[in-house]
Amino acid sequence: MAFASTRNDEHPDIYMQRVDGTSVTQLTDDPADDAFPTFSPDGKTIAFASTRSGIWQIFTMDTDGRNVVQ
Repeated sequence: MAFASTRNDEHPDIYMQRVDGTSVTQLTDDPADDAFPTFSPDGKTIAFASTRSGIWQIFTMDTDGRNVVQ
């Protein structure tokens, strides 16, 4: 499951957690707001909204947080 949280900063970042509740992994670490994550149909990427370009835009990344693309 992917979710947005302010657990480590006042601006939300994207996290992934196993369905059994273990292994929370922070995927984004940006001073902007990152929110509304959703998995692609094949489960290989995550789309999310972010203000890192100055306004809300859609970005994608691999499920390990790498290869962020607007």
